Order: sequence, then C-alpha cells, then structure tokens
Amino acid sequence: MIRAHFESIYDRLIETLGKARHSVRLSVAWMNPELFSDAIDNLLDRGVQIAIAYYNVLANRRLKPYFHGRRINFYPVTPRWYGAYMHHKFCIIDDEVLITGSYNWTKNAARGFENVIIAEHEFELVKQYKHEFEDIKAFVNGDDTRQSKLCFEHPHCRSEAYHLAVFYPNDGNAPMATGIWQVCERHRHAKLVRSEPYTADDEFEVEREDFDEPTDRADSIEARQAKMLREFATQRESIEFIKGATAKRFGMPIDAYGSVRMKDEALHSKSGGSGFVFPEYEIVVQWRDVYYRKTVPESLSADDGYGRVIRGKEWTW
Repeated sequence: MIRAHFESIYDRLIETLGKARHSVRLSVAWMNPELFSDAIDNLLDRGVQIAIAYYNVLANRRLKPYFHGRRINFYPVTPRWYGAYMHHKFCIIDDEVLITGSYNWTKNAARGFENVIIAEHEFELVKQYKHEFEDIKAFVNGDDTRQSKLCFEHPHCRSEAYHLAVFYPNDGNAPMATGIWQVCERHRHAKLVRSEPYTADDEFEVEREDFDEPTDRADSIEARQAKMLREFATQRESIEFIKGATAKRFGMPIDAYGSVRMKDEALHSKSGGSGFVFPEYEIVVQWRDVYYRKTVPESLSADDGYGRVIRGKEWTW
C-alpha cells in the first residue's frame, strides 16, 4: 500500500517512526535533531537499531553531538564532486515500510510545498532502497585507495581512473575470458592491465546469474518480506564474491565489473542498403563502487568510445 502526504507531514513521520519494532535506517539531506529527539529516544529504549546517513555540511554538524551517548550509527556523507549534494530523504523501517519524498526533516520544511509517500509492504521497492543505504555506508567507510589511480596512458591527461573487470562471452571469438582495464574517467582512455584466457573454471559464469524471482502478490506479507531479504542478501554476497575472487585472481582490487552482451537492437544494417547486417555489443555494468557511480555509466558502447574495451583489443595512440 502506498499513500501520498502533502500536509501534516511531520505528524505522519512521528507516527510512522513510532511503529518501528526492529530497525530504522534514515538517509536525509538536512535534519533538526531536536524535532525527533523524543521519538528516537523512545525507539532506542525499545531496542530499535538506528542508523542515520546525513549530508556532511555545517548545518548538520550538531546532529551527531546532539545524540551523543545514544546507540546510533552515523554516516556523514561528503559528496565526491564540488557543489554536489547528498540530497536523499528516505527512511526504511523494519525492512517493510519506506518513507521517501521531498520533505527534509527540518522545521522549515513544514512551511513549504512538500511531499512524502509512505509505502508499506512494497518489498521490491524496499530492497532497492536497502541497496542504496548499503552503498552510502560503503561510500562513507571507503578508503583513499579509490582516489589513487590516475591516467598516465595519454600525454597530459592525469585524470582519475578506475579499474573495470570485463567478462567476455565464451563464443569462440573473444580474445580473453576476463580483462581488467584501467579506464580514464574524463577522456575514456583505456589500458589492459590484466587478462586471463578461457579455462575450465567457470566460477564467474555461475556467479553472474540473475537472482530475481517472480513475486506472487498472493503470498503472505511475511513470506514476501522473507523472500526479499533472501534476494537482498544473495545480491550483496554475489557482489562481494566477484569483487573478492577477482582481486585474489588478478592481485588487484576492482572498482566495477560488467559483461559483454549483444544489444537488444543489435541486428541492423550499416551497409547502406546492401543487406549485410552484424551484431553490436556493449558492456553491461553490473556493479560499480559507489565512489565511481556518477562517472561509470550503466552500459559502455562503441559509440561512446569504448569499442576497443568491448572487443578486448589493447588501446593504441
């Protein structure tokens, strides 16, 4: 059930928070702690686990000191790019209720035209927000090694770069099974830094299967929630497995991974009417470190300058 609210939003927030039994995960751009102090104290007294991710700016600096001594996990978020915001306003309660919308958790928000939706038992939606919250935690807890890779492959570039693991199809034409590419964020310069031919070891093929299952809306709420939590855990474990296995195999961490696949609209003519057609391929990125999420696209195509990476051919200048 999803309901939209445009007035008395603060009252709806307090009411919904008060129903929490196990956990509250809040990601918010701005928050006045005194407005929610009583509600949070009541939750803590009942043993509810609370985690708050917030935009790390001056207006929020008193948030953590205000709740000093309370059992709350805080995640101050400083966006990577100058002038960028951490603009979330969502809350996950007991892995079954989602609050999201334009409303900041502040006194001034009540004076404006704002909105929230409160979604109950919409578990596919909850799962997506759970992934986002875990990504935010990973962003906050990440180390500086993510920022240490620079592009030296082209004169005068020096842009930040990332390591992309590409899994190539075993179709008899691929030059390798897996390639680790250092890709320049700004100009898309690419260099093959590690590679591996095809072998009988197919562990990556197994781990790259999709884990989503169809959901029967007739199932009980408890069954649908349990199914969502299993899927969520499996998806997170799959990401960690591929990251760890790749790092172990090639002796270096990766920042993203994807597979070469044929485009849905791949078969089309480029012959000017001669009738000759051939497939087009792209790299579908299945995971990106959140640090690079704003610069690593969801798919890499030859039209965007990634042709040699897709074909597995070393870059030449």
